[in-house]
Amino acid sequence: MEAQLSTLCYLEQDGKYLMLHRVVKKNDVNKDKWIGVGGHFEKDESPEECLLREVREETGYTLTSYRFRGIVTFVSGDGITEYMHLFTADGFEGEPTECDEGVLEWVPKEKIDDLNIWEGDKIFFRLLTQDEPFFSLKLVYDGAGGLTGASLNGIPMPLAARPEEVAEQPETDQEPAGEEKDEQPEAAQEPTGEEKDEQPEAAQEPTGEEEKKRLPSGMIPKAAALVVAVIVVAAVFWNKGNVNGSGVALPRTVVSSEPAGLSRIKRDAQTLEKTILAANTDIYTQKELILVNPWHLLPESYEAVLENVEYGHRMDECAASHLRDMMADCRAEGFSPLICSSYRETSKQVSLFNSDVRKFMYSGYSEEEAIEETAKNVAVPGSSEHEAGLAVDIVYAGRQMLDEHQEENETQQWLMEHCQEYGFILRYPRDKQDITGITYEPWHYRYVGVEAAEEIMSRGICLEEYLGVIDDSETFQPLDSDEW
Repeated sequence: MEAQLSTLCYLEQDGKYLMLHRVVKKNDVNKDKWIGVGGHFEKDESPEECLLREVREETGYTLTSYRFRGIVTFVSGDGITEYMHLFTADGFEGEPTECDEGVLEWVPKEKIDDLNIWEGDKIFFRLLTQDEPFFSLKLVYDGAGGLTGASLNGIPMPLAARPEEVAEQPETDQEPAGEEKDEQPEAAQEPTGEEKDEQPEAAQEPTGEEEKKRLPSGMIPKAAALVVAVIVVAAVFWNKGNVNGSGVALPRTVVSSEPAGLSRIKRDAQTLEKTILAANTDIYTQKELILVNPWHLLPESYEAVLENVEYGHRMDECAASHLRDMMADCRAEGFSPLICSSYRETSKQVSLFNSDVRKFMYSGYSEEEAIEETAKNVAVPGSSEHEAGLAVDIVYAGRQMLDEHQEENETQQWLMEHCQEYGFILRYPRDKQDITGITYEPWHYRYVGVEAAEEIMSRGICLEEYLGVIDDSETFQPLDSDEW
């Protein structure tokens, strides 16, 4: 058996991948296929050195920000096995050049499946869309281009599954690392599947005065404030002809006839014990203390100044060096931390949101129902701390599932004990979900600065409580800046 080493990279920009249509060489295993750019290792090259050289040679671009996503074992069926080192890149400079391997074209990500691509490529495109942590994918072909087998991280995958399903692990209650969930409180969720009491299609959610009549008097202020928050979310979605504040066109799935999560938030108003109703985030003059949650969207004027941390992961400059130090010190103690999610562009959050919407729609939900179900578990674009460049998800390398069992390993326990020394807090504690609006996440850390972090962690409070207080009327009162 002949073995080959290669790199494969997908440059991304404005919701598109740079694709290479291989139409030049006659005896090309990829003849007429659409693939990424890359090529085989030269003598003594590392994967990164091969990546930078191949991208520069085939596109003219010099990469400035890239991420090593996984190893793809490509068994061709004709006696050759290729180990492809898969990368994505979202930063590059220089002028594009013609490629002697084929024709380069920017293709919208949602159109990739319509191209003539390898069947197995659809699998790793799904993994990339879900922002999976570093993975090992094995693809076995029959020598004539037919996919006969696939395994993800050593686990066989059913080939009959559609692209929307192929990345799913065997039945489990665990969530794969890297896919942002920012879950809402359990009390605010409805049962799904056979337990879900579906409403007739003609049923409409009451609004305005009708909603007031339905709510107990004590809940009216909550519902009113939350509906206002939804209107803000809707304004983001409909801003400038369905283009968000970053100039990114929002997919149709997010821009629907009813703002995403509207029905969910109406229900939450009746179930959350405490709700943050008002906060003047303008008084939070320190960047690291900006409040981002389901009720306070990231301001359109906000700008993250990004620095690379490791393996293509980026954070805002105020947090990057502190995160590097925390990761290095954790490893020096003999532990194995792994960053699975850091800065995320709004367009990426939109992609994650729509990805789950499509999964629900494939399962039989209407578009409206799919949006509602997705909003229970995936942060609505504009409400995720990852978009601020101040949040990072860290898992134990030996167990990369985003679930409560993360708290049981020694790596995570070290991070929880020492994170405040580096200016980070465990952002979503177990007993604060009625305040944060997010369920317990023992992997999600937020940079707030050392002084604030030490007070928050030592007092056992959350960021909302540090920035203000919830009084007897259950109204959030922001602190004045001199009270911090």
